[in-house]
Amino acid sequence: MGQITVGITATRTRVATSRSRRLLFVGLAIVAAVIGVAVLAAGRAESGTIAAEQTFHHFGTVRMRDGVLSTSFPLTVTGTVRVTNLGTT
Repeated sequence: MGQITVGITATRTRVATSRSRRLLFVGLAIVAAVIGVAVLAAGRAESGTIAAEQTFHHFGTVRMRDGVLSTSFPLTVTGTVRVTNLGTT
């Protein structure tokens, strides 16, 4: 009886390993496909524009006790635009 149990255990292990390998390969294929789609989507050229009526603002002389100052620049976005760099000086 012990030999039969060992034979069944070995067969189950082999089947489980085979399934695990298949699942691993399927998972890797799905990950590769998702990465490929993301790379292709990132490489698309965007066809829109961004425009601002005001591109500069001078706050004048600012003293520390005046606190935080702010301003806003309304933007007009036409089409699809990807902003890759945004900075101030």
